[in-house]
Amino acid sequence: MDYVSSQPSQQNGVNPAVGVTPAVTAVYHPINIHDLLDYIDTLLRKNSTPQQLIQTVLDTLTAIAWLQIDARAAVFLWRVDQLVLTAQSNLPFDVRTMCAALGGGQCVCGTVAVQGIAMIVGSDDVRHTHCAASAAPHQHYCLPIVSMSGTVYGVLNLYLKTGYTYQEEDYRTFALIAAAFAQMLDRRCDASAD
Repeated sequence: MDYVSSQPSQQNGVNPAVGVTPAVTAVYHPINIHDLLDYIDTLLRKNSTPQQLIQTVLDTLTAIAWLQIDARAAVFLWRVDQLVLTAQSNLPFDVRTMCAALGGGQCVCGTVAVQGIAMIVGSDDVRHTHCAASAAPHQHYCLPIVSMSGTVYGVLNLYLKTGYTYQEEDYRTFALIAAAFAQMLDRRCDASAD
């Protein structure tokens, strides 16, 4: 699946419903990628807000030992001309504050959203401009959340385990998750247009 979109517009994002996220009492632990994708598909069929669904998926992702995620993740969605931190799992307060809203092209997530391409960057990368001074060295895997029509809805940001090396299988897994988010947002936009 190709995740490069044609000149995404900051103005053509989605304005997701922002509500209170219910506390997660139990997190599902899928045993493989197919099980995970089936679980995500099941969640997408539920009548919840996009924020609630994304939060549930992030909480699930960060709890899966076989994924190379360092138990922290976030999703940013376009709201007018800013990427807004819409859901997060285990991000420290200073990061949630610093990254609450980003402009297009700002830091790694803003760059991924504007360029429409996935990036893996370390905390020492010059593009990683919003890094807490107290943060230990880390890496991010940032993927655009792109509709089938090429609209960039936002960014999936996954923190990677120390020493992570790129694996094509991981890219496919993370890209499928970002695509599932885009599909859900497409459905919500279609439903609100009716």
